[in-house]
Amino acid sequence: MDSVKSPVQTIHSERMWNMKINRRIVIGIEELKKKKWKIILPLTYVGIICFVWVMGAEYMIRLDDSAVSDLYKWIFHICAFEAMLTGIIAILMYFGGGNKKCRKIEKDFLENKIVDKKGKPPMVLSKKKEKHGFVFEFYSCGMSKDEYEKQRDLIEVVLGVKIISIEMGRDIRHIVIKGIPKDELKKMLVWKDNLLDKSDFILNLGISYFDDECIDLDTTPHLLIGGGTGSGKSSLLKLILYQCIKKGATVIIGDFKGGIDYTGRWREKSTVVTDEQEFFEKLLEVEKIMKERQVLFSKTGVTNIKEYNQKNPKLKRIVVACDEFAQVLTKKEKDKEKKELHSKIELQIEKIASLGRAFGIHLQLSTQRPDSDVLDGKIKGNLGYKVCGRADSVLSKIIIDNTNASELISQKDVGFFVTNFNTFFKAYYFDDRCWKEE
Repeated sequence: MDSVKSPVQTIHSERMWNMKINRRIVIGIEELKKKKWKIILPLTYVGIICFVWVMGAEYMIRLDDSAVSDLYKWIFHICAFEAMLTGIIAILMYFGGGNKKCRKIEKDFLENKIVDKKGKPPMVLSKKKEKHGFVFEFYSCGMSKDEYEKQRDLIEVVLGVKIISIEMGRDIRHIVIKGIPKDELKKMLVWKDNLLDKSDFILNLGISYFDDECIDLDTTPHLLIGGGTGSGKSSLLKLILYQCIKKGATVIIGDFKGGIDYTGRWREKSTVVTDEQEFFEKLLEVEKIMKERQVLFSKTGVTNIKEYNQKNPKLKRIVVACDEFAQVLTKKEKDKEKKELHSKIELQIEKIASLGRAFGIHLQLSTQRPDSDVLDGKIKGNLGYKVCGRADSVLSKIIIDNTNASELISQKDVGFFVTNFNTFFKAYYFDDRCWKEE
């Protein structure tokens, strides 16, 4: 026997239905405000109705003036007004998630039991394409953000995306989910020189699927790259250094992985150092330049290299990179002489990290595990931009102070990174063959 709804349940259902309609109308109005070109549809509809209304009114005037004709006139005007109002509401509801694709998502959620305690799926207000990803907006009185998080894997399957973030919207009832289509993840992004940013020392790292991922050395002068073996750290570091060279910087590379990664054109276009003592001497030279620039800037009344270069002959930026810097900064070194040398190197790096920004001197450090045994807290604190490749939860916390890298990057993913600003991106693939484009 079918259950019969009580009057209270009926009233509640009607209220929920009215709330759903009202919510879609509000979202539809907001959508028209954001994308003003969409107002063409309701304006066209209103124009057609007004045309029919006016033509019909003229026809009514020609009818005989009788009680029946007056009644017909009133009925016609009421019907025309209702047609206009109903159509506008329908259009607003369509823009507010009442379209076919949003209703399909709601149906799929219901079938997969992604519902609140009353068995109702969340209302889908919108599904928007943004660059390479999608943004979904949901509304539900009975599902909290935590409940979406608990069903994250199932929601990924239903939506057909890899979820990047689940965020609270304008209030606790609105949830915004950002995701990337699964097929987008498989595409390799090969570096081409036409991707070089024309702005001064803005470096293009990859695509975050909702925007390009770039860093500006004026605002983020130093960076740290970490992650597990084979996660793509070296390729990303090379990509950054290549752009610095292309933009005219003096690049010094400490390669402590056997000296085999930076050969050929790298040795022609930059200074590659594989010996620890020689690397220390290069750091001393950089410190000397930094002090000279300090005096120069003081005399010319400028506060940073960007100001100086706008008024004077350009000074070159200096980029000091260290691939696998754990080799020269480890505190576990037992050899006394090496330990002393490592302390000196650490001191020089600390000076650059704390003072280098204004003088156009930048640090680019890469290693697998930058924990306290390798990287001093003062240095790490000055590395404003941190990226983590494939990593477990412990390593992710060490590098970017949260577990996002372990949650977003699978063990088979290469070239994916998460920043300390919670941005997930795929880096452009760079290898030495890219030099041929020069």
